[in-house]
Amino acid sequence: MHVRGVSPLPERLSARHATRLAVGLGAVVSEDYPMYLYEYGADGMHSGRQYINNDTELRAMMASVVTQAMREGREIRITDTGDHLIFHAEHGRVVWPTPEQMAGVR
Repeated sequence: MHVRGVSPLPERLSARHATRLAVGLGAVVSEDYPMYLYEYGADGMHSGRQYINNDTELRAMMASVVTQAMREGREIRITDTGDHLIFHAEHGRVVWPTPEQMAGVR
């Protein structure tokens, strides 16, 4: 079933794509400007944020934590230091960025 405006995670989210996705959306990740990863449980609560301090950590999180959470249908969010949404997935589908934004950075 396809839900309009929601796209599935690419079969294999490459390290290059994860970085281009973040940079393409204007995200900057560094120790001075970290990103935060939130994993939500079945109760709808997150257990605290995990810091992402560089492109290598961003690629690792996308390849491991995000991919696993999506397989399990859990909600996951990545935000910047200003709490602006960079990535959001729930129920095994990418909610943000939109399919149009993702197409623009491939």
